[in-house]
Amino acid sequence: MHPDQHQQQYELFLTLLRDARSQAGLTQQNLADRIGWTQSFVSKCERGERRIDVIDLLAYLGEIGVSPGDFVGGLAVALEEAAAAQGFPVTSGSKTPRRTSHAAK
Repeated sequence: MHPDQHQQQYELFLTLLRDARSQAGLTQQNLADRIGWTQSFVSKCERGERRIDVIDLLAYLGEIGVSPGDFVGGLAVALEEAAAAQGFPVTSGSKTPRRTSHAAK
């Protein structure tokens, strides 16, 4: 994946994250208070200054009332639309080959 494409995808992720919080009617401070974070931490995550990990994402989504499946599904659709509009190959959703485990059973 081209570095520019990855950055654009992450920026789209952040936009959807901020939009979901706003649609829940919460400020960064409201969300921070609910999770036990500082407003500064929420701001850094939403601006991409601090990359959000999956555990933090689950806490964030849980407090704004969005299921992880719905958020990731919406993100996959948005990424596919953005990739198609920019001429990048589609790399999300069901079109991505899955890795299989080769561990002994």
